Amino acid sequence: MDYIDYIRTWLSGIDDEISFWENEVFNEQGQFHNKIITRYIKDRKFKLEDDLEDYDECSFLDVGAGPFSRCGFESEKVKINAIAVDPLADVYRRLMEKYNLTNGIQLRTGLVEFLDELFDEETFDIVHMSNSLDHSFDPILGIYQLLYVCKIGGKVILRHHENEAENEEYEGFHQWNLSVHNQENSFMVWRENIRHNVNKLFAEYADITIYPDQKENESNWFYNKVVLTKKKTIEVPKNEYFKIFSKVIYSHFLNYSYDREQEALLYGRKNNFAKLVKDKIALLRNKAIILTNKTPYKKIDIYGVGGIGRDLYILLTEIGITVDKIIDKQDKHIGLLPIVTMANYVFEKEKDLIVITLDKDYEIIKRQLINKGVNEKKIIKVDQFLESF
Repeated sequence: MDYIDYIRTWLSGIDDEISFWENEVFNEQGQFHNKIITRYIKDRKFKLEDDLEDYDECSFLDVGAGPFSRCGFESEKVKINAIAVDPLADVYRRLMEKYNLTNGIQLRTGLVEFLDELFDEETFDIVHMSNSLDHSFDPILGIYQLLYVCKIGGKVILRHHENEAENEEYEGFHQWNLSVHNQENSFMVWRENIRHNVNKLFAEYADITIYPDQKENESNWFYNKVVLTKKKTIEVPKNEYFKIFSKVIYSHFLNYSYDREQEALLYGRKNNFAKLVKDKIALLRNKAIILTNKTPYKKIDIYGVGGIGRDLYILLTEIGITVDKIIDKQDKHIGLLPIVTMANYVFEKEKDLIVITLDKDYEIIKRQLINKGVNEKKIIKVDQFLESF
Protein backbone atom coordinates (compact mmCIF):
# COMPACT_ATOMS: atom_id res chain seq x y z
CA MET A 1 0.00 0.00 0.00
CA ASP A 2 1.53 3.35 -1.03
CA TYR A 3 1.13 6.72 0.69
CA ILE A 4 -1.88 7.83 -1.38
CA ASP A 5 -3.66 4.55 -0.60
CA TYR A 6 -2.96 5.08 3.11
CA ILE A 7 -4.64 8.48 2.97
CA ARG A 8 -7.63 7.19 1.02
CA THR A 9 -8.12 4.35 3.47
CA TRP A 10 -7.74 6.77 6.37
CA LEU A 11 -10.33 9.11 4.83
CA SER A 12 -12.74 6.21 4.46
CA GLY A 13 -12.83 5.96 8.26
CA ILE A 14 -14.08 9.49 8.88
CA ASP A 15 -17.78 8.65 8.49
CA ASP A 16 -17.52 5.79 11.00
CA GLU A 17 -15.66 8.00 13.47
CA ILE A 18 -18.30 10.74 13.25
CA SER A 19 -21.08 8.17 13.55
CA PHE A 20 -19.50 6.72 16.69
CA TRP A 21 -19.28 10.07 18.49
CA GLU A 22 -22.74 11.19 17.35
CA ASN A 23 -24.66 7.98 18.08
CA GLU A 24 -22.73 6.32 20.90
CA VAL A 25 -21.35 9.25 22.89
CA PHE A 26 -23.22 12.54 22.41
CA ASN A 27 -26.65 10.93 22.03
CA GLU A 28 -28.18 10.29 25.45
CA GLN A 29 -29.23 6.83 24.29
CA GLY A 30 -25.70 5.90 23.20
CA GLN A 31 -24.00 3.05 25.04
CA PHE A 32 -20.97 5.17 25.97
CA HIS A 33 -22.81 8.41 26.76
CA ASN A 34 -22.73 8.20 30.55
CA LYS A 35 -19.23 6.72 30.66
CA ILE A 36 -17.65 9.41 28.50
CA ILE A 37 -19.76 12.57 28.86
CA THR A 38 -19.91 12.51 32.66
CA ARG A 39 -16.23 11.63 32.92
CA TYR A 40 -14.75 14.14 30.51
CA ILE A 41 -17.14 17.05 30.20
CA LYS A 42 -16.42 18.57 33.61
CA ASP A 43 -13.13 19.75 35.10
CA ARG A 44 -10.98 16.68 35.68
CA LYS A 45 -7.74 16.14 37.51
CA PHE A 46 -4.68 16.03 35.28
CA LYS A 47 -3.88 12.38 34.52
CA LEU A 48 -0.17 12.94 33.99
CA GLU A 49 0.70 14.41 37.39
CA ASP A 50 3.64 12.04 37.80
CA ASP A 51 5.17 13.42 34.60
CA LEU A 52 5.12 17.05 35.71
CA GLU A 53 8.46 18.63 36.48
CA ASP A 54 9.18 21.75 38.53
CA TYR A 55 7.20 24.07 36.25
CA ASP A 56 5.76 27.43 37.22
CA GLU A 57 3.22 26.75 34.49
CA CYS A 58 3.01 23.79 32.12
CA SER A 59 2.26 24.28 28.43
CA PHE A 60 0.45 21.11 27.37
CA LEU A 61 -0.58 19.88 23.92
CA ASP A 62 -2.95 16.94 23.49
CA VAL A 63 -2.89 15.66 19.89
CA GLY A 64 -5.69 13.48 18.53
CA ALA A 65 -7.63 14.51 21.61
CA GLY A 66 -11.14 13.84 20.38
CA PRO A 67 -13.79 16.30 21.56
CA PHE A 68 -12.91 16.23 25.25
CA SER A 69 -9.35 14.93 25.91
CA ARG A 70 -9.09 12.19 28.48
CA CYS A 71 -6.18 13.88 30.29
CA GLY A 72 -7.97 16.51 32.34
CA PHE A 73 -6.36 19.89 32.93
CA GLU A 74 -6.70 20.52 36.69
CA SER A 75 -3.40 19.94 38.48
CA GLU A 76 -2.55 20.22 42.15
CA LYS A 77 1.05 21.09 41.26
CA VAL A 78 0.99 23.73 38.52
CA LYS A 79 -1.30 25.67 36.22
CA ILE A 80 -1.88 23.71 32.99
CA ASN A 81 -2.14 25.82 29.83
CA ALA A 82 -3.69 23.30 27.49
CA ILE A 83 -4.41 23.14 23.78
CA ALA A 84 -6.05 20.16 22.09
CA VAL A 85 -5.68 19.25 18.40
CA ASP A 86 -7.70 16.76 16.41
CA PRO A 87 -8.33 16.11 12.69
CA LEU A 88 -12.09 16.16 13.34
CA ALA A 89 -12.16 19.22 15.60
CA ASP A 90 -14.65 21.07 13.37
CA VAL A 91 -17.07 18.14 13.62
CA TYR A 92 -16.66 17.93 17.39
CA ARG A 93 -17.34 21.63 17.77
CA ARG A 94 -20.60 21.24 15.86
CA LEU A 95 -21.62 18.21 17.93
CA MET A 96 -20.85 20.03 21.16
CA GLU A 97 -22.88 23.00 19.94
CA LYS A 98 -25.74 20.73 18.92
CA TYR A 99 -25.86 18.99 22.31
CA ASN A 100 -25.01 22.13 24.30
CA LEU A 101 -21.86 20.66 25.84
CA THR A 102 -18.62 22.37 26.74
CA ASN A 103 -15.58 21.71 28.87
CA GLY A 104 -13.56 24.82 28.14
CA ILE A 105 -10.94 23.09 25.99
CA GLN A 106 -9.29 25.11 23.24
CA LEU A 107 -9.77 22.65 20.36
CA ARG A 108 -7.97 23.20 17.05
CA THR A 109 -8.20 21.31 13.77
CA GLY A 110 -4.97 19.62 12.74
CA LEU A 111 -3.13 16.38 12.06
CA VAL A 112 -0.06 15.11 13.88
CA GLU A 113 1.84 14.96 10.59
CA PHE A 114 1.47 18.73 10.13
CA LEU A 115 1.97 20.13 13.64
CA ASP A 116 4.74 22.41 12.40
CA GLU A 117 2.06 24.17 10.33
CA LEU A 118 0.25 25.04 13.58
CA PHE A 119 2.97 25.62 16.17
CA ASP A 120 6.51 26.93 16.47
CA GLU A 121 9.46 24.73 17.35
CA GLU A 122 9.86 23.89 21.06
CA THR A 123 6.55 25.37 22.22
CA PHE A 124 5.26 22.83 24.77
CA ASP A 125 6.53 21.28 28.00
CA ILE A 126 4.44 18.13 27.50
CA VAL A 127 3.03 16.76 24.26
CA HIS A 128 0.60 13.86 24.57
CA MET A 129 -1.27 11.36 22.41
CA SER A 130 -3.52 8.53 23.56
CA ASN A 131 -5.12 5.98 21.23
CA SER A 132 -4.51 8.27 18.28
CA LEU A 133 -0.95 7.97 16.93
CA ASP A 134 -1.96 4.57 15.54
CA HIS A 135 -4.80 6.38 13.71
CA SER A 136 -2.37 8.55 11.76
CA PHE A 137 -1.31 7.84 8.20
CA ASP A 138 2.42 8.26 9.02
CA PRO A 139 3.14 7.71 12.73
CA ILE A 140 6.93 8.05 12.33
CA LEU A 141 6.54 11.50 10.80
CA GLY A 142 4.09 12.12 13.61
CA ILE A 143 6.75 11.37 16.24
CA TYR A 144 9.15 13.76 14.49
CA GLN A 145 6.45 16.42 14.69
CA LEU A 146 5.64 15.71 18.34
CA LEU A 147 9.31 16.09 19.27
CA TYR A 148 9.64 19.18 17.07
CA VAL A 149 6.99 21.15 19.01
CA CYS A 150 8.23 19.82 22.39
CA LYS A 151 10.77 21.84 24.38
CA ILE A 152 14.23 20.42 25.08
CA GLY A 153 13.89 18.67 28.43
CA GLY A 154 10.16 18.30 27.82
CA LYS A 155 8.28 15.06 27.29
CA VAL A 156 6.35 13.40 24.51
CA ILE A 157 3.97 10.93 26.19
CA LEU A 158 2.27 8.21 24.16
CA ARG A 159 -0.46 5.98 25.63
CA HIS A 160 -1.90 3.29 23.37
CA HIS A 161 -3.28 -0.20 23.14
CA GLU A 162 -0.98 -2.94 21.92
CA ASN A 163 -1.34 -3.67 18.17
CA GLU A 164 -4.70 -1.97 17.68
CA ALA A 165 -4.67 -2.25 13.86
CA GLU A 166 -4.40 -6.02 14.15
CA ASN A 167 -7.28 -6.04 16.62
CA GLU A 168 -9.40 -3.88 14.30
CA GLU A 169 -8.36 -5.76 11.13
CA TYR A 170 -6.95 -2.60 9.51
CA GLU A 171 -10.35 -0.95 9.14
CA GLY A 172 -10.74 2.84 8.71
CA PHE A 173 -8.35 4.83 10.88
CA HIS A 174 -6.62 1.71 12.23
CA GLN A 175 -3.69 1.33 9.82
CA TRP A 176 -0.68 0.98 12.16
CA ASN A 177 0.25 -1.09 15.21
CA LEU A 178 2.12 0.29 18.21
CA SER A 179 3.88 -2.38 20.23
CA VAL A 180 6.09 -2.68 23.30
CA HIS A 181 5.72 -6.45 23.66
CA ASN A 182 7.97 -7.69 20.86
CA GLN A 183 11.19 -9.52 20.03
CA GLU A 184 13.10 -6.25 19.70
CA ASN A 185 12.25 -5.21 23.29
CA SER A 186 11.63 -1.72 21.91
CA PHE A 187 8.80 0.61 20.99
CA MET A 188 7.82 -0.62 17.54
CA VAL A 189 5.55 0.89 14.89
CA TRP A 190 4.59 -1.70 12.32
CA ARG A 191 2.18 -3.10 9.75
CA GLU A 192 2.44 -5.95 7.26
CA ASN A 193 6.08 -6.04 6.09
CA ILE A 194 7.09 -2.70 7.61
CA ARG A 195 8.70 -2.41 11.07
CA HIS A 196 10.06 0.80 12.59
CA ASN A 197 12.15 0.63 15.75
CA VAL A 198 11.41 3.95 17.45
CA ASN A 199 14.14 3.48 20.07
CA LYS A 200 16.79 3.29 17.36
CA LEU A 201 15.31 5.95 15.07
CA PHE A 202 15.11 8.61 17.77
CA ALA A 203 17.96 7.63 20.12
CA GLU A 204 19.89 10.77 19.14
CA TYR A 205 17.04 13.09 20.00
CA ALA A 206 15.28 11.60 23.03
CA ASP A 207 15.68 9.27 25.97
CA ILE A 208 12.90 6.69 25.64
CA THR A 209 11.29 4.93 28.61
CA ILE A 210 8.63 2.22 28.23
CA TYR A 211 5.94 1.51 30.83
CA PRO A 212 3.99 -1.56 29.64
CA ASP A 213 0.53 -2.63 30.79
CA GLN A 214 -0.64 0.46 32.64
CA LYS A 215 -4.18 1.04 33.91
CA GLU A 216 -6.01 4.33 34.36
CA ASN A 217 -7.32 4.38 37.91
CA GLU A 218 -10.90 5.54 37.33
CA SER A 219 -11.59 3.33 34.34
CA ASN A 220 -10.84 -0.06 32.87
CA TRP A 221 -8.56 1.42 30.26
CA PHE A 222 -5.34 -0.59 29.87
CA TYR A 223 -2.54 0.84 27.78
CA ASN A 224 1.20 0.91 27.15
CA LYS A 225 2.93 4.15 28.01
CA VAL A 226 6.03 5.44 26.20
CA VAL A 227 7.82 8.61 27.31
CA LEU A 228 10.30 10.36 25.01
CA THR A 229 12.28 13.00 26.91
CA LYS A 230 13.69 15.40 24.35
CA LYS A 231 17.42 16.09 24.63
CA LYS A 232 18.25 18.05 21.47
CA THR A 233 16.72 20.02 18.60
CA ILE A 234 15.17 17.91 15.86
CA GLU A 235 14.28 18.77 12.28
CA VAL A 236 11.19 17.43 10.58
CA PRO A 237 12.21 15.47 7.47
CA LYS A 238 11.39 17.22 4.21
CA ASN A 239 8.49 15.59 2.41
CA GLU A 240 5.75 16.22 -0.11
CA TYR A 241 3.02 14.91 2.17
CA PHE A 242 1.15 18.17 2.54
CA LYS A 243 0.86 18.66 -1.24
CA ILE A 244 -0.15 15.03 -1.78
CA PHE A 245 -2.59 15.14 1.13
CA SER A 246 -4.20 18.31 -0.23
CA LYS A 247 -4.70 16.73 -3.66
CA VAL A 248 -6.17 13.52 -2.24
CA ILE A 249 -8.45 15.48 0.12
CA TYR A 250 -9.74 17.62 -2.75
CA SER A 251 -10.40 14.55 -4.90
CA HIS A 252 -12.15 12.88 -1.95
CA PHE A 253 -14.28 15.99 -1.37
CA LEU A 254 -15.36 16.16 -5.01
CA ASN A 255 -16.34 12.48 -5.10
CA TYR A 256 -18.12 12.75 -1.78
CA SER A 257 -20.07 15.80 -2.98
CA TYR A 258 -21.00 14.02 -6.20
CA ASP A 259 -22.20 10.93 -4.30
CA ARG A 260 -24.36 13.08 -2.00
CA GLU A 261 -25.85 14.87 -4.99
CA GLN A 262 -26.67 11.58 -6.71
CA GLU A 263 -28.21 10.18 -3.54
CA ALA A 264 -30.37 13.28 -3.16
CA LEU A 265 -31.59 12.97 -6.76
CA LEU A 266 -32.17 9.22 -6.42
CA TYR A 267 -34.31 9.57 -3.32
CA GLY A 268 -35.94 12.86 -4.26
CA ARG A 269 -34.21 14.79 -1.50
CA LYS A 270 -32.64 17.53 -3.59
CA ASN A 271 -32.62 20.50 -1.23
CA ASN A 272 -34.48 23.44 -2.76
CA PHE A 273 -35.34 24.77 0.68
CA ALA A 274 -34.10 28.33 0.15
CA LYS A 275 -35.73 28.73 -3.26
CA LEU A 276 -39.07 27.28 -2.12
CA VAL A 277 -39.18 29.49 0.97
CA LYS A 278 -38.21 32.68 -0.87
CA ASP A 279 -40.82 31.92 -3.57
CA LYS A 280 -43.46 31.43 -0.87
CA ILE A 281 -42.53 34.74 0.79
CA ALA A 282 -42.72 36.52 -2.57
CA LEU A 283 -46.17 35.04 -3.14
CA LEU A 284 -47.39 36.16 0.28
CA ARG A 285 -46.01 39.67 -0.23
CA ASN A 286 -48.27 39.96 -3.27
CA LYS A 287 -51.16 39.31 -0.87
CA ALA A 288 -49.86 41.59 1.87
CA ILE A 289 -52.83 43.94 1.81
CA ILE A 290 -55.26 41.02 2.22
CA LEU A 291 -53.19 39.52 5.05
CA THR A 292 -52.68 42.77 6.98
CA ASN A 293 -53.88 42.45 10.58
CA LYS A 294 -55.57 39.12 9.79
CA THR A 295 -52.99 36.76 11.32
CA PRO A 296 -53.08 35.47 14.93
CA TYR A 297 -49.52 36.71 15.51
CA LYS A 298 -48.59 40.12 16.88
CA LYS A 299 -44.93 39.84 17.89
CA ILE A 300 -42.35 37.50 16.39
CA ASP A 301 -38.58 37.14 16.58
CA ILE A 302 -36.54 35.72 13.69
CA TYR A 303 -33.38 33.62 13.72
CA GLY A 304 -31.10 34.16 10.71
CA VAL A 305 -30.25 37.38 8.92
CA GLY A 306 -29.54 35.87 5.51
CA GLY A 307 -31.67 36.35 2.42
CA ILE A 308 -34.63 34.43 3.84
CA GLY A 309 -34.46 36.28 7.17
CA ARG A 310 -34.47 39.69 5.50
CA ASP A 311 -37.32 38.77 3.12
CA LEU A 312 -39.34 37.39 6.03
CA TYR A 313 -38.71 40.56 8.06
CA ILE A 314 -40.05 42.69 5.22
CA LEU A 315 -43.11 40.46 4.79
CA LEU A 316 -43.99 40.50 8.48
CA THR A 317 -43.64 44.27 8.81
CA GLU A 318 -45.81 44.73 5.71
CA ILE A 319 -48.64 42.67 7.21
CA GLY A 320 -48.50 44.35 10.61
CA ILE A 321 -46.48 41.85 12.66
CA THR A 322 -43.84 43.40 14.94
CA VAL A 323 -40.33 41.96 14.68
CA ASP A 324 -38.31 43.22 17.65
CA LYS A 325 -35.22 41.08 17.17
CA ILE A 326 -33.39 39.14 14.49
CA ILE A 327 -30.96 36.67 16.07
CA ASP A 328 -27.74 35.68 14.32
CA LYS A 329 -24.44 34.00 15.16
CA GLN A 330 -22.35 37.14 14.78
CA ASP A 331 -22.75 40.87 15.25
CA LYS A 332 -23.84 42.37 11.95
CA HIS A 333 -25.03 45.80 10.93
CA ILE A 334 -27.47 45.65 8.03
CA GLY A 335 -29.44 48.84 7.69
CA LEU A 336 -31.85 49.30 10.60
CA LEU A 337 -32.49 45.60 11.17
CA PRO A 338 -32.73 44.83 14.93
CA ILE A 339 -29.96 42.21 15.04
CA VAL A 340 -28.68 40.56 18.24
CA THR A 341 -26.36 37.60 18.81
CA MET A 342 -27.58 34.38 20.40
CA ALA A 343 -25.35 35.14 23.41
CA ASN A 344 -27.15 38.46 24.00
CA TYR A 345 -30.66 37.28 23.13
CA VAL A 346 -33.30 37.37 25.86
CA PHE A 347 -36.69 35.82 25.10
CA GLU A 348 -39.72 37.82 26.15
CA LYS A 349 -42.77 35.80 27.14
CA GLU A 350 -45.23 38.01 25.25
CA LYS A 351 -43.65 36.96 21.94
CA ASP A 352 -45.86 34.65 19.91
CA LEU A 353 -43.11 32.77 18.04
CA ILE A 354 -39.48 32.54 17.09
CA VAL A 355 -39.14 31.64 13.42
CA ILE A 356 -35.91 29.86 12.42
CA THR A 357 -34.99 30.56 8.80
CA LEU A 358 -32.22 27.93 8.51
CA ASP A 359 -32.81 24.38 7.32
CA LYS A 360 -29.44 22.72 7.92
CA ASP A 361 -28.87 23.72 11.56
CA TYR A 362 -32.48 23.91 12.69
CA GLU A 363 -32.16 21.29 15.45
CA ILE A 364 -28.98 22.87 16.85
CA ILE A 365 -30.55 26.34 16.98
CA LYS A 366 -33.79 24.98 18.43
CA ARG A 367 -31.86 23.29 21.25
CA GLN A 368 -29.93 26.50 21.97
CA LEU A 369 -33.17 28.49 22.22
CA ILE A 370 -34.74 25.92 24.54
CA ASN A 371 -31.65 26.15 26.75
CA LYS A 372 -32.23 29.91 26.94
CA GLY A 373 -35.71 29.32 28.34
CA VAL A 374 -37.83 29.46 25.18
CA ASN A 375 -40.90 27.22 25.19
CA GLU A 376 -40.42 24.57 22.51
CA LYS A 377 -43.98 25.18 21.27
CA LYS A 378 -43.01 28.75 20.35
CA ILE A 379 -40.18 27.67 18.04
CA ILE A 380 -41.05 26.99 14.42
CA LYS A 381 -39.21 26.46 11.17
CA VAL A 382 -39.85 29.08 8.49
CA ASP A 383 -41.42 26.74 5.91
CA GLN A 384 -43.91 25.45 8.49
CA PHE A 385 -44.62 28.99 9.63
CA LEU A 386 -45.40 30.16 6.11
CA GLU A 387 -47.85 27.30 5.65
CA SER A 388 -49.98 28.84 8.42
CA PHE A 389 -50.96 31.72 6.10
